[in-house]
Amino acid sequence: MYFSRITLSPSQIRKFLKTEIYGGLYDEHRLIWRFFPENEEQHRDFLYRKNDDSKTMQFFLLSERKPENDLDAFLIETKPFAPVIRKGAVYQFQLRANPVVTRMPEGKESKKRRRDDVYLDALAKNQALPAAEQITSQEVLTHSGSEWLIGRSEALGFSVNHVLVERYRRLQTRKKDTKMTFGIMDFSGVLTVTDEEPFRRSLLKGIGHGKAFGCGLLLLRRAI
Repeated sequence: MYFSRITLSPSQIRKFLKTEIYGGLYDEHRLIWRFFPENEEQHRDFLYRKNDDSKTMQFFLLSERKPENDLDAFLIETKPFAPVIRKGAVYQFQLRANPVVTRMPEGKESKKRRRDDVYLDALAKNQALPAAEQITSQEVLTHSGSEWLIGRSEALGFSVNHVLVERYRRLQTRKKDTKMTFGIMDFSGVLTVTDEEPFRRSLLKGIGHGKAFGCGLLLLRRAI
């Protein structure tokens, strides 16, 4: 595995945006694919996250293959990634995720399972309560996001010591003639490894849905 930081040179921003099609999540997804050799049969073997704190376009990338740079506008910094996972280790973490709850369809006509946005689902339930019992939308976001992550943490190989839901966004993208809309939550906090193998899978394979569009990558730093 390789961990990379891919940065668009500030001096190349205008030229890149002028010569490349870059207008949304699907274009971002296609851009990341360009750092790997073309192979129509190759499945996606990477996770990535856009660094919104950077002053330029920057991505963090975890991949099975070493990325190649055929775009002169970008700087790629890559190092091997072979983490030593130990039960009881404590990490600060950041996670961008697409929290959904999967439900069986209602009625007999459809057999396809439905994915409902965790926050919007909780918001609708809150709005259905008497006014005196309702909580703020920020409280709904904090509770629904925290419950989603904590509820899955045991199966993912860790326990959550502390979690902050930093923000929520609804994003749209289009693939050919299909429009997709989904919610993204940014989490940060502290976790403790409870089961080494599930945690390794979470780290290498990602968490939740939306991985093709910049979700699921668990960023870690040893807690002091």
